[in-house]
Amino acid sequence: MKLFFVSFLVFVSFSCSEKKKESTNSNSETNIDSSLLTPIDSSKVKIVLPETSEQDSQEKRIVSKYGEQWSFCDCIKKIDSLNKQSQKEGLSNEKLESILLEFDLIEKKCKSILSNPSHTPSQRRKHEQMVKECLKN
Repeated sequence: MKLFFVSFLVFVSFSCSEKKKESTNSNSETNIDSSLLTPIDSSKVKIVLPETSEQDSQEKRIVSKYGEQWSFCDCIKKIDSLNKQSQKEGLSNEKLESILLEFDLIEKKCKSILSNPSHTPSQRRKHEQMVKECLKN
């Protein structure tokens, strides 16, 4: 048993200490003249992603299914107004029913905004800023 244990340790130590050979291709070297390089201030670089055809087609499907959509600020203002109305105490059933019907209309006319996800933190911050700007006006 001791012989097995010692031989196992020797095997493991040799297998762990083996150096890997890396393939190098000396023909792929490229010489770049450093005087031609210009430094770039990456803090001022802004990445603008173009709208994809997927976004365009989604917008077209929404318009064909639900009709013409309202602007972002119109949707935000109407949703905010209905939220304030629905939070009032002592609402009658008729008033609550009319608020819910208005919410249904807003959901159809603001479908492109409501179905647009904000996944990244920067998208959420941008969305929050846009909402604040709309509510100021």
